[in-house]
Amino acid sequence: MKVLIGVRRLDKGGAELLECRLAQYLNQQGVEAHLLAQYNQQQFNGENASHTWNLRGIPRIYFFNSKNNIGIVKCLFNLFLLIKKEKYDLVISTNSGLDTIIGIIKLFVRFKQVIAFHTYINPSILNHYRIKLWAFFVKKADAYYSITDYVRNNVIELLKIDASKNRTIYNSIDADVLKQTHLDYSMRRDLSLPDDAKIILVAGRIEARKGFDLVVEYLQDLLVQKNVYLVVVGEGYEGNSLEEGLDGFVSTFRKKVKLLGIEKNVLFTGYRHDLYLLMKQADLYVHLARHEGFGLVLLEAIAAKIPIIGSNIGGIPEALKDTPYVPFDLDDKAGILEEALRLLNMDGRAKQEMVEKAYEVLDFYKDDRRAREVKELLERVII
Repeated sequence: MKVLIGVRRLDKGGAELLECRLAQYLNQQGVEAHLLAQYNQQQFNGENASHTWNLRGIPRIYFFNSKNNIGIVKCLFNLFLLIKKEKYDLVISTNSGLDTIIGIIKLFVRFKQVIAFHTYINPSILNHYRIKLWAFFVKKADAYYSITDYVRNNVIELLKIDASKNRTIYNSIDADVLKQTHLDYSMRRDLSLPDDAKIILVAGRIEARKGFDLVVEYLQDLLVQKNVYLVVVGEGYEGNSLEEGLDGFVSTFRKKVKLLGIEKNVLFTGYRHDLYLLMKQADLYVHLARHEGFGLVLLEAIAAKIPIIGSNIGGIPEALKDTPYVPFDLDDKAGILEEALRLLNMDGRAKQEMVEKAYEVLDFYKDDRRAREVKELLERVII
């Protein structure tokens, strides 16, 4: 079996890195899997990242190289030639742009297309012409996999695709992340915080649907205290979004922090490749998303053995299933604040028992398990 997996970029992003690791583990399991990055080698650290994935066992990595509308036409033709020459049995696409591009090529070359749904679909964008075109080609795909039952049900309902072709395959966590150790690194020293500072952590793309503004609003009474800090890890949305609440949200969020009078206790780090190390030194992780397909960052927090507060939204209850953490309704402001106080002041032994219990679920969330499930799906598709 020969597979091409298309991603936006190779260096970061939850969905992107998941599918890059999928290619890595499929190769380990006897499937020849190659990667296709949406941009060129000079963008987003493409050259260095491709070298890294080569070393991790992915034999070939290609770049779509589109720069403008004329460039896209040229790249479409080059990709058509590549797929035809390499004789791929299947192509996995992972975002709306690549789904559409691969769908167009599929009209002229014989191969099977599998679409990975990494997030829910917001109904507000369905009337945009680009999404209508995407939906047309999505329905022509041969199979799908979704990261949670929530996402699976969402896309079946909104896109009217065949439910029997859409399988739930849960996310996995990068085993290499769990090996990160920098004993000389101190987040408190790095951020000029007292050694006994209580640190609440939030991470991800800073946007309205991730609920960063709810965290500062709900935990304001904590964050006005002298020794409690919120560390915000992430950056804003890149590009022009079809979805409301993405563009310009970082500025809106910073203004809210200032308006609440807690700017001295809210620290912005930008994007960090060592998020796991920061998590290991934090006291609490909070994820009050308004919309969420899964919440991969929650697995990372579980791996770092840090207590969690999550919202009862989307796929988060599935991600926190079988852990001691019960998701909160977003209108339960008092309950969320009370839980934050409880977890920050929890007895050391009780806290250790809780995080160790949560850690047990990671036995399921492994890359080799996810690759096996995807491989089973691909084998059924090409029969």
